[in-house]
Amino acid sequence: MFGMALFGCSSDDNSGNNNNGTNDFLPQEQGNYWVYDVNSDEFSGRDSLYVSGTTTSQGNTYYTYLTSEVPNGFYSGLMTSGQSRVSDSKIFMTGEINIGDVLGDFIEVPSVELVDFVIFDGGTSQGATLDSESGSFTIPYNGFDILVEYTLSAKAGQKYPNYTVSNGDSYENVQSVTIAVSAKISTSVFGFPVTILSSQDVISSTQYYANNVGVVFVNTDFQYQMNAVPGFELPIPQNFQSNTTEVLDDYLVE
Repeated sequence: MFGMALFGCSSDDNSGNNNNGTNDFLPQEQGNYWVYDVNSDEFSGRDSLYVSGTTTSQGNTYYTYLTSEVPNGFYSGLMTSGQSRVSDSKIFMTGEINIGDVLGDFIEVPSVELVDFVIFDGGTSQGATLDSESGSFTIPYNGFDILVEYTLSAKAGQKYPNYTVSNGDSYENVQSVTIAVSAKISTSVFGFPVTILSSQDVISSTQYYANNVGVVFVNTDFQYQMNAVPGFELPIPQNFQSNTTEVLDDYLVE
């Protein structure tokens, strides 16, 4: 029933809720919702993302999110994977990103964990690194130990006085951020170290935040290009590339 209620008004109808004179790029109040049209090379759908509740830890209030159905888009998937909080100009996220969605489900790939990771900072300059963390894990596969090394980063992008998304809706005071996951995959074949995947961005997601609205547009690339390794082959395509967009169609913020 909640999902049906989300379609009661258009984003144009909510213009009166957008400008309260403060900088709040992710309004977090229970009852707030955002509906996105999601399109990719493989599918299309809609994500109805809403604030579902709050938790408190070490004096900080975190907000949790849900979607009316399984999320289609990268951004909605990230937000529903955990919880977020806002402090001054920064948005912190605790959740996970599943790079196995890019590399295929031939093997269980652990998710990349975010713990109070800065995914947005409205008070920094373009190109600044907001946060970064690196890690690795080993996966056994057909007698091989596959080493996956990754780096998760968030970088501040451009600032726009006005920004128009593909459905024609325009927003004021918009700032972008790019969240990327870079990965390198290697193993040992007959005692010799080999690189299966040279270090490269397998996920690159640019998100556009509008002041007093939230995220209005997301453009995410999923891609990789494997190296040819004699004597070793994974049951996935040698190369992969896909793009997904999430366009805000309807929202309510208090």
